[in-house]
Amino acid sequence: MALTGRHLIVGAQTWNPWVKTTDASLGYTGILYKVLNTIANKLNFTYSVISPADRQWGRELPNGSFSGMIGMCQRKEVDLALGPFALSWSRSKAADFSSVFHFDDYGILTPRPEREADLSGFAKPLSWQVWVSLAIAVIISLVVGLIINYITDHVIKVFLHPNEVTSLEMIEISWITKVMLAEAVSPLPKKNTGRIYILSWMIIGFIIHAAYSSILISLLAVPKVPIPVDSLEDLLAYGKYPWVMIKGSHLHAVMQETDSQIYKKTLDRAILLTDYVPIEKREPNAYLTVVITIKQVVILR
Repeated sequence: MALTGRHLIVGAQTWNPWVKTTDASLGYTGILYKVLNTIANKLNFTYSVISPADRQWGRELPNGSFSGMIGMCQRKEVDLALGPFALSWSRSKAADFSSVFHFDDYGILTPRPEREADLSGFAKPLSWQVWVSLAIAVIISLVVGLIINYITDHVIKVFLHPNEVTSLEMIEISWITKVMLAEAVSPLPKKNTGRIYILSWMIIGFIIHAAYSSILISLLAVPKVPIPVDSLEDLLAYGKYPWVMIKGSHLHAVMQETDSQIYKKTLDRAILLTDYVPIEKREPNAYLTVVITIKQVVILR
């Protein structure tokens, strides 16, 4: 074989679970390191591992050169580099890539959301449409009550003898408040108009009380914690914690080269790290990284 007896220089950077640094000898382990050992045994070559001085994976610089391990390959400082590397057009011009062996997506790793104090929580059991409809019903009912009172006080008494029996009586506006607050109504209406009026609101109040109390109890028993961030737009708008991205990564390069305003705003406010160790420490930041890394952190929790 052409590689028999040769000694190769290999670039590597820690990235769980692909390449991991051992604490004892500062050597390496991980999936790709095992693959490298297998290839070395098959092709009978030895190797030594070095890390890039800038601790980056590789992004294109304004002068056309590359940083990180891609730059080491471009400058022939190493014979090969362990990834995983995301393949892009700019990177493919600087180094040759192996066949694709893993597909992954990018995600947002955020701190575990906590239930926050909500002064409007008392209104949450019912939707805003219900509250608006109830307010409209109250207003209409008050108007109807005032009309009935006006007719009773100004029209009926004018055309009828004061001692003549009528089915109309003065409507107490406070009846609505007492019924909705489940308070005793006193004095009780004696005429049909008052009875129908208060009976209507007793039915409405019963339905509202039953629905409100049952939903409120369920919310208190099983509190719902909202997920505030589900996209880059949410991350930009939320603003309660900073976000972190690996410097020189494929994602960094994409956001640097794209014309997307969302990407540009995300990159402008991002904290750029040189490695992935802080992610393992789970600092209270949001992390833009690949899904396999997010799964590793979730498992460690």
